[in-house]
Amino acid sequence: MRTITIMKTFALLTGFLLIASPVLSQELFSTKFENENSWDNPGGAWGGYNEKTYTEGGWHFHSTSAVRGTPGYDETFDGSPYSFRDRDVFTVYNTTTVSGMAGFSMQLRDWMTGAGKQRDLNISMDGGSSWQTVIIINKDWFNEYQVYQEYVYMFPGGPQNFAAEQFQIELGGGDNENLGRINIGQFVALGESDAVATPSISPSGGTFYSAVEVSIATATDGATIYYTTDGSVPTDQDNEYSIPFTVDGTEETITVKAIAVKDDMEDSNVASADFVFPAITEVASIAELQNIAAIGDGTAYRITGEVYMTYKNDSRNQKYFQDALDGGAGIKIDDDPGHLTTVLEIGDGVKNLMGTLSQFNRMIQFQPIAGESPAQANSTGNTLVPLPVTLAELIDNDNFFEIDGDEFSVFQAVLIEVEQLQFEQTGNFDHNIDFGVVLISDPTASLTDIEDADKGTLFRVEYANLEYNGEPIPQNPQNLTAIVDQRFNDTRMFARDWDDFEDYEEVPDTYTVTFIVEDTEGDPIAGAVITLGEVTNDAGDYVFEDLLPDTYSYLVTAEGYEDAMGEVTVVDADVTETVVMTAIEPDTYTVTFVVEDTEGDPIADAVVTLNGVENAPGDYVFEDLLPDTYSYLVTAEGYEDAMGEVTVVDVDVTETVVMTAVEPDTYTVTFVVEDTEGDPIAGAVVTLNGAENAPGDYVFEDLLPDTYSYLVTAEGYQDASGAVTVVDADVTETVVMTAVEPDTYTVTFVVEDTE
Repeated sequence: MRTITIMKTFALLTGFLLIASPVLSQELFSTKFENENSWDNPGGAWGGYNEKTYTEGGWHFHSTSAVRGTPGYDETFDGSPYSFRDRDVFTVYNTTTVSGMAGFSMQLRDWMTGAGKQRDLNISMDGGSSWQTVIIINKDWFNEYQVYQEYVYMFPGGPQNFAAEQFQIELGGGDNENLGRINIGQFVALGESDAVATPSISPSGGTFYSAVEVSIATATDGATIYYTTDGSVPTDQDNEYSIPFTVDGTEETITVKAIAVKDDMEDSNVASADFVFPAITEVASIAELQNIAAIGDGTAYRITGEVYMTYKNDSRNQKYFQDALDGGAGIKIDDDPGHLTTVLEIGDGVKNLMGTLSQFNRMIQFQPIAGESPAQANSTGNTLVPLPVTLAELIDNDNFFEIDGDEFSVFQAVLIEVEQLQFEQTGNFDHNIDFGVVLISDPTASLTDIEDADKGTLFRVEYANLEYNGEPIPQNPQNLTAIVDQRFNDTRMFARDWDDFEDYEEVPDTYTVTFIVEDTEGDPIAGAVITLGEVTNDAGDYVFEDLLPDTYSYLVTAEGYEDAMGEVTVVDADVTETVVMTAIEPDTYTVTFVVEDTEGDPIADAVVTLNGVENAPGDYVFEDLLPDTYSYLVTAEGYEDAMGEVTVVDVDVTETVVMTAVEPDTYTVTFVVEDTEGDPIAGAVVTLNGAENAPGDYVFEDLLPDTYSYLVTAEGYQDASGAVTVVDADVTETVVMTAVEPDTYTVTFVVEDTE
């Protein structure tokens, strides 16, 4: 699938550009520095950085610090046997008269280490009296690392005529450092032409793993550019270029072609650039990466899991990563171009590292891909734990794996620790002698007992800038923390700094003393505090570890028990010591409650509960109490409950509890007094529990629940008595009275006359 996106940004054109094919058909002079007799080496060896010159065809080339490049490192251009590998100041000037020169081109190759340098390319048209900077050459200018790229400059004023040494070029800013290295593979003095300058496509193609913005330009003012993205030759019916556009793809090559046209001029040559978007193979870890079938086939890998950086060095921007903080598989990153731009410190973790695999003398190397760095660390400040190994393990055949017939150590690029390592040489560490190799041995294992006699293990001063380089080699045994490197069959290691060296000290065997603490009944006691020698453990911790053979005194304390003391002797085994503690009979105290009402009168038969223990009614004394704070509840009929706390310290306590009386509900008893005929009787006298109302008052109020006896009397009636019960409501009691039959008498009349 291919996507083309037009970007809404404009490019500014200056008097210089990059092109994909020759700009002008007319070349006044061209050299690729291939003539052996034209070279001179005033500074010494051809392979060292020193002064070098080349003179040919009326032009002189000079570097204050350069190596004469050869094809062995792909340093030369277009089959030439030589090039300048300059890292200081490179100059060009004409030694004879030049006529009709319209500009020049140079083939340049990025070999800057790290972040590189800013190198100004200056020209002078008056013999060096005045200079103009026409471009700054830095790592951003190059499209691809270690690939030649053409720079073209056309004089804005058109063709020029120069006397000898009048036209000069200076490429400065290298500062005699590898950070500023650039190969110069060709120089061309350009003449005038009637053809439109061939368009430059930038970038000029290459391999990409994400979308790339493409711009096109021509040195011919007023020319119109047409382009295609399907590999066909463009015509004026195709896309007219105006602003940069974006190409991306998956496992596909996109070919961009461009042509420039202008009235009254010949059409330019067709520029072409291939943009390759290969597939990316994802692996979860470095260990999975090591299980691949081949190295160096150009496959791009993304390590999706988190890996941790154990070391970094400015030399070729090399870094070391491993799968886990305490070991796991490791990988060395060789990043001379500085493609990995993520800011990382030792111990930081990062995900989605992307690169290709190569090997250097059986050391697997991961080479990051430009523009594909993770944005930031996934975690920071992690603590690394070196993996303990012996020298014998480093060369054991079981610790090697095979790829394409070559053996690779499983410890490659892993941070390890070797105890009791002995350096077998005296003098100083020196990176420049035998490549910094120092012989080592391991008294804990005989290397000659290992069957793999073709393998060896060495210490190497891997980098010249290591702080111990030039310092004395330790002569006493070391516990060494190091990173493993490999060179052919030798497993090498290097320390990162002086902190990775530690004098070995023999550690004697140690033992553990475990205490069993129990009471006289054999029941365990929890929370005791034990002091053994000068060490006091936390309460309940009865184990002491890492003890040397000796006799130790101990003290055991526990609340409620008498202290226990003794000695325990450690000889050549762990010890279990049983300590029996005797309980202390504690002092106890009495709490006496005084229970009274709000008038200060005592209340009898109250019930007191203290911490859940209830005494009998009227028993207000609690004995044998330990010092503590106790809660209590006091209840009594007719009174509100009383609650509180009483604290016992070191004396008996008297606690006064004042209870508030409860006002009870009262009720009314109303009597209905009538005769046997149901007629009311007036004027009766009712007595209720001895309380006599006035005649005819049959109502008694404010009565508490109870059973009351009554007596009712009325003249002419027999007395009536009974009982009435009040529970929780007013009561009406009907009393029927029986009339008394009165005594009767006889009247006899005597009737007589007057006589």
